[in-house]
Amino acid sequence: MDDVASAEEGHMDRQGSSDEDTLHATLLSLEEPEKRADQQVIREGLLKGITKDDLRKVAKERVALRPNCGELLERLAKSNVPIHVISSNWSHDLILESLPRGLQ
Repeated sequence: MDDVASAEEGHMDRQGSSDEDTLHATLLSLEEPEKRADQQVIREGLLKGITKDDLRKVAKERVALRPNCGELLERLAKSNVPIHVISSNWSHDLILESLPRGLQ
């Protein structure tokens, strides 16, 4: 069986739980640390006065993907492969502006 067929059938890991269950549990485990980090940023005023447009501009101008990452993401998108981004402490806008234009 090829990898695509295996993924479509809901691959099971050694413990018998699906990849989706494992992903869900992992994301839940990150919820509290992310909340604490967000609270610290707010408490210390680290982003005070910075607008969403400011963040978008910084992402567009200064965030660099790893070599060949943009090209790979574009090829996957052209092949209709779903792309999901999991991020801790990166806003939706910052992520989108960091991606190649065709993926936004």
